[in-house]
Amino acid sequence: MDTYQFDFLGGLHFLSAILAMILGAFVLFNKKGGQTHVRAGYAYAAMMLILNITALLIYKLFGKFGPFHIAAVISLVTLLGGIIPAYLRKPEKTWLEFHYEFMNWSIIGLYAAF
Repeated sequence: MDTYQFDFLGGLHFLSAILAMILGAFVLFNKKGGQTHVRAGYAYAAMMLILNITALLIYKLFGKFGPFHIAAVISLVTLLGGIIPAYLRKPEKTWLEFHYEFMNWSIIGLYAAF
């Protein structure tokens, strides 16, 4: 890979992290369940997906799969654990609890990584 590709990935990674932190705080501190929450939540999820995918593509620090890649995989699990139950509304009686818990861990992980 050439230097430009690394610079592009790093820049995209940084930008998606900043936007995810802003969107995550917005979702966290505003009214839940409305159209604004859903739209901001999907935007947060998109930024987190970009953030984690770019994290998995960056090998400049260690030259191999390292601890930050493991953190990205954990982050993806918490994100998907929060999005999938909300999107599918399943399991029927506990989807909201799953959504709440996993999305909280997603944002905690994001701010901890920051």
